Amino acid sequence: MKNRIILSSCLAVSAVLALITPYITKRAAAKPESVSSEISVVDGYVLREYNGGIGIYRSGVNEPITVIEVDLRTLPESDRAALVRGVYAANEEELSRRIEDYSS
Repeated sequence: MKNRIILSSCLAVSAVLALITPYITKRAAAKPESVSSEISVVDGYVLREYNGGIGIYRSGVNEPITVIEVDLRTLPESDRAALVRGVYAANEEELSRRIEDYSS
């Protein structure tokens, strides 16, 4: 009885593998789409220098949703340069950490 259960299980797994193998092989063989070397920010936030403070922007939006009054002159040169280019935050948690870093 135990051998029949094992044999039945093996046959079932084999059948499933036989059905999905062509799909997996077809997808793996497909030519990958070209990938742009530029970073595309779809979601998240961008922190950027704005009128002497730090503007918080939703990705893809040109107007800040809020501005943090921070004297940028007190930040290290590398942080100021990064804020001129824009600093990406993937979610609100990361955004909060970055705001805290720049504010303290």
